[in-house]
Amino acid sequence: MARLKHIWLLLILVSLPATAATVSGDGQEPPEVDCLVVGYVSFGNRTVHTLVMNNSTVFGDYLTIKTDCGGAFNVSLNGVQVGGFTNSTRLMLHETLTHVRVEGQDWFVEYSDIIHASEADFDAYDRLFWEVENPHFLSISPDDLDWRQTKVAFFTGIIVWFFVQYVLWVVINNFVDRYHCSEVS
Repeated sequence: MARLKHIWLLLILVSLPATAATVSGDGQEPPEVDCLVVGYVSFGNRTVHTLVMNNSTVFGDYLTIKTDCGGAFNVSLNGVQVGGFTNSTRLMLHETLTHVRVEGQDWFVEYSDIIHASEADFDAYDRLFWEVENPHFLSISPDDLDWRQTKVAFFTGIIVWFFVQYVLWVVINNFVDRYHCSEVS
């Protein structure tokens, strides 16, 4: 449970500045109708997605590129052309990703300075820093004990005890008054 919480926190922090790229090129005119190109990296089970952008950190083994620009587009990873595709593609990353270029007929989008961690690297990091020796063992050090929290817990317990005692007293008295038969002389 703690591991899942850490993964979600990490994903939220990584994807805060994430935005999709509107196609435009240096010195080139974008197509007449603006189109959208989105690239993200995901794990094999597709539970974690990190957006590809300049100066970004991505996690996973699969790169997915989707676009609504008409026609075919070519994808280059780290300067090596991978192939031509239409609308979308999902590619397995065999090496560390640092540079992505998606190029259509009259447009291109380029992402550079990418820091890529594969799924195996992510799992190794997670095991290294979040490993619990015994998940069923709870230890509390004196530093973990805060006097204010201790007071709150203690006085909450007393208040709950008094409340339960009062409710039980009222219920028992009502039962005795209603159903108890006594001998009248």
